[in-house]
Amino acid sequence: MLLRESGNAIGTSYELKGVTDKTVNTGVENEDVLLDFADAIWGTESKALDSARDALDQRMGEKAVVEASVTAANFGMVDRIANAIGIS
Repeated sequence: MLLRESGNAIGTSYELKGVTDKTVNTGVENEDVLLDFADAIWGTESKALDSARDALDQRMGEKAVVEASVTAANFGMVDRIANAIGIS
């Protein structure tokens, strides 16, 4: 999701500071379960990931779990490529 440009296209603004500061509302629907899922993916606790995945599934459905997982995997891939070629 390209938050800045998609927000401009639909006349909505997002507060991206909320991605790293949970006291700030991003303006993204279901941000709480999405951010918890993102934190769990990059964490090391499998139980936390199971819990975050279940919460995301219950709130947004199975398709959202797949889409969030693929999005996170893509960011991980791009980061590894950038590191491998010296862009970090």
